[in-house]
Amino acid sequence: MRWKRTGVAALASVREPEDLMAGSRVPVHSIVVDFDGTICPVDVSDAIMDAFVGPPARELDLQYERGEIGSRENLIRIGSRIEAEPAELRSWALAHHQVEPTFPSFVEWSRAVGLELTVVSDGLGLHVEPMLEAAGVFGLPVITNRFEVDSGAARLEFPAGHPQCRECGTCKMLAVTTIRRLGPVAYVGDGHSDRYGALYSDLVFAKGHHRTLPRGRHPVRALVDLRRCAGEAGSAGPG
Repeated sequence: MRWKRTGVAALASVREPEDLMAGSRVPVHSIVVDFDGTICPVDVSDAIMDAFVGPPARELDLQYERGEIGSRENLIRIGSRIEAEPAELRSWALAHHQVEPTFPSFVEWSRAVGLELTVVSDGLGLHVEPMLEAAGVFGLPVITNRFEVDSGAARLEFPAGHPQCRECGTCKMLAVTTIRRLGPVAYVGDGHSDRYGALYSDLVFAKGHHRTLPRGRHPVRALVDLRRCAGEAGSAGPG
């Protein structure tokens, strides 16, 4: 979803590779990576809603940007206005967008060093696996929402939502804390919807719109591309 400005202090500007690798290394067991805006440079969910809903999508999004509603309600309000079938939306996404070119090699690296890699998304969800497969990436766990059309009516389901909290569609905090039972987790994200996932992780790589990621007890690293995670997240192997 589009970025809501917060009071979180800005991270430093994106640094040179040698600066990124500097400092203490944090061995982790798993890596959780956001899809829209991170694995894919563009927020494809927003792009789909802009293309198939039009200007009302931006108007409806204002309350989310102001922090008056959460991403779940925002997705329901905008997604319910989509009249196209899921297959058309997937085809549109594949025709107009692709994942970050460095992501397939990032997946290969994580598998080679024995790190569990999970993809999370709090968007429409239907484009994530097709876009990964189009890039030659298969078999990754994907935690996301579900967009469906039933008897001509669009609806969103939230199989990875929090059982009590209804702010987000996909609860990235719950995704991280569940995976974290196996050991320390590194989180890779780019903005406001990643804040809870980042907060509960042991190491955070912030890409793009990184001002909205929290700086807590964990190290936060500015990120140029996904290959730059390798030296710091996995140099010591799984924790």
